[in-house]
Amino acid sequence: MSETTQSERDQNTGAAGAPDAPLAFPPGLAAPARRALASPGYTDLRQFAGVPVKELERLHGMGPAALPRLTQALDHAGLSLG
Repeated sequence: MSETTQSERDQNTGAAGAPDAPLAFPPGLAAPARRALASPGYTDLRQFAGVPVKELERLHGMGPAALPRLTQALDHAGLSLG
């Protein structure tokens, strides 16, 4: 049985604590931003890995505080935007 590091477990564990469970949008993300992200089908933080910042900035509803909150949540999960 192989051992996994805490970092690997953190990256593969969602809000529910189960492996591969969805990683929720960050707390404090405004409703218009949540709707803007859900409209094209984003439902999990992992989906943003590699997405260009410009693509997200074009979404109607993404206010000035939304991208920094999203970026911070991605950093915490070991992910980043493109």
